[in-house]
Amino acid sequence: MKKYKIIFDDLVWKEDFRKIDTSDRKKIFLEISKKLPTHPHEFGKHLSGNLSGYKSLRIGEFRIVYRIYEAKIEVLVVKIGFRRNMEVYIEVAKRLGIL
Repeated sequence: MKKYKIIFDDLVWKEDFRKIDTSDRKKIFLEISKKLPTHPHEFGKHLSGNLSGYKSLRIGEFRIVYRIYEAKIEVLVVKIGFRRNMEVYIEVAKRLGIL
């Protein structure tokens, strides 16, 4: 079984995690560590439109947006945030330079 390396975008550390309280941060990190290294394809839903190729994993009220790179056996987490009003998806598009 492949084991994917989990990589966090620098802005996830600098911005996203700073907005999340410690207990939620631990819960998010634990869920990511359990699910994405071994089964990134099974968890999360495929995003569409400008974010085609990315997936979104729900952890409580948070969404983790990530992309799987098969050739490198890596999962890149690009954004962690609230789903409310599509906020997290708009911020991902801005972060990626799509909006």
